[in-house]
Amino acid sequence: MKCAICGIEIDSVAKAIDKGWVPCFYETDKEHGPVCASCSEKLICVGKDGEFELKEQYWGKSIYQHEDRKAHLVMGLCLGNFFQI
Repeated sequence: MKCAICGIEIDSVAKAIDKGWVPCFYETDKEHGPVCASCSEKLICVGKDGEFELKEQYWGKSIYQHEDRKAHLVMGLCLGNFFQI
């Protein structure tokens, strides 16, 4: 799993939870995530609706890390074909 903001990686969801990662957050109406504890401490707040969101002063100024979607798609296709009955 990779932080959507800084790109740091962690190898399991359990470790991410233990380390205080935030699973997702919003910049206006766009959902992003996950985000590491360090980035969330500096850049994320809880909005009026109770959802995690990017602090307003950073709206439109953040560049997000993007996963290699093709690699995930290929892995999903391989695993899907492997587990077919």
